[in-house]
Amino acid sequence: MANGSKPDIIRWRRAVWASYNTIKPVVFGFKNKKLRTELFDSTVIPTLCYGTETWTLTKIMEAQVKTTHSLTERYDWLHVAKTRCEVLHYSNIRSFFKVTDTLKYANHSKQSWAEHVMRRNGA
Repeated sequence: MANGSKPDIIRWRRAVWASYNTIKPVVFGFKNKKLRTELFDSTVIPTLCYGTETWTLTKIMEAQVKTTHSLTERYDWLHVAKTRCEVLHYSNIRSFFKVTDTLKYANHSKQSWAEHVMRRNGA
């Protein structure tokens, strides 16, 4: 993704919401927060970080990744909050679900990709 490319960013965010919408009916049926977190981590986070291996993560891109991640997390929490009649701060939502941090995941995938390229080139 080219930095600052608005159509690419819009397409990328649509893909994240599409992946979230595929698990939404299933996730809303579960009360087990560990299972909800595993589904979120296995579908939304990889979609959110797809291609980060080759991105130059600027502060603006990091902010967009964090924003998109927090919006999907908050939307997931709204269902739980409606069933429990609670309203929590975002930090409490993160501690409740214990979802993988997106930027850590992106940095790990970038490092794994760099190691793969180095092995492939014989360095």
